[in-house]
Amino acid sequence: LHEGHLTIDPPAGIAAPRVRLGPPRALRADEVARVLDHCPNIRARPIVLLMVQEGLRCCEVAGLDVDDIDTAARTLLVRHGKGGRYRWLPISDETWTAIEEYGLGRSGPLVRSLLDDRSRIGAHSTARRVAEIFTVAGLHRRAYDGRTAHARRHTTAVDLLRSGASVDQVRDFMGHSSIAVTDRYLRSTVRVDELRAASAGRMYAR
Repeated sequence: LHEGHLTIDPPAGIAAPRVRLGPPRALRADEVARVLDHCPNIRARPIVLLMVQEGLRCCEVAGLDVDDIDTAARTLLVRHGKGGRYRWLPISDETWTAIEEYGLGRSGPLVRSLLDDRSRIGAHSTARRVAEIFTVAGLHRRAYDGRTAHARRHTTAVDLLRSGASVDQVRDFMGHSSIAVTDRYLRSTVRVDELRAASAGRMYAR
């Protein structure tokens, strides 16, 4: 205190302000096609499609096992959602074709290391590889531009809503913790499109 320095930190214990989330950066169909065109190998394609078509997080893709797939029903058990939740998802035709081309294997991880066919690749490695594909495809140009691995989940939710799925269905499909998270996608993207269509053609200038 005599030297003009406090012995305690006055802001200690004060909660940080809540960060306002920006709007989802959903991808257009042609942008997804560009990403798929730039996949460097047959392993990268099912990774991207599991994120876009099935809406999986990087950690969920990395945690998939061959035994999580019901080949007869073409369904997928996602075991690594947030909060320890589980959900069954249908596998799209496009994703199923990519998985078959890659090869299911008999057991163990679905997405395997290129160096060791028995080893699993981690969530961070999955996210990094997808980001590299986005960069090569010309979609990810700078930090925080919204063109990251999570953009695929945004795309899934927005496309489901635009296709007529209910908010409850999208919540279950995406494994969201609450309906408020799902509503963010609806409010920031789909509702804006609906309002744009409703207000189109309004002009006042002579």
